[in-house]
Amino acid sequence: MGRPSPTRIPTHTPTRIPANPPVYRLPDIPEPAGDLRRLTAIVIDSVLLTGLLGVLSLGVRVGGDRPFGAFWAVAIGCGLGVSFLNHVVLTRMLGASVGKFVVRTRVILEKTGTRPRVPRLVKRWLAGYGFLVLWLIMAVFDGADDPEDLCGVRMVRRRDLLSV
Repeated sequence: MGRPSPTRIPTHTPTRIPANPPVYRLPDIPEPAGDLRRLTAIVIDSVLLTGLLGVLSLGVRVGGDRPFGAFWAVAIGCGLGVSFLNHVVLTRMLGASVGKFVVRTRVILEKTGTRPRVPRLVKRWLAGYGFLVLWLIMAVFDGADDPEDLCGVRMVRRRDLLSV
């Protein structure tokens, strides 16, 4: 019986370039929501926050004698907590805050069209407070120009998002 003949194993495999490489297409991203929807969502979120802080302030005032500074510390802390829950937690879970949900808009990433994750939503939430201060200052000097996509997050109409 003979030994099997050794076969030659190639040291490299030649790579072939396909004749028609696949073309990757960016997803269709809806246009940003209009200014009226954006401002209505802001007003609804602000009224919600103001109403909750009003109830809190009544509870703190009725609850006993507290120093004025302690009252405001509690009010600001609760306001930031409610704002965080509304703009970060609810937006991550449902795709919209309460105000955006009422005006039928959703929040997506402007490049991919997917729902943003928590770190980006936190950046947007913090940048929103900074932008609010800058916007008020610029409004005094008649130079207010608001960005539509803050931190790469876009607010779009729900109907446009479903049609894509």
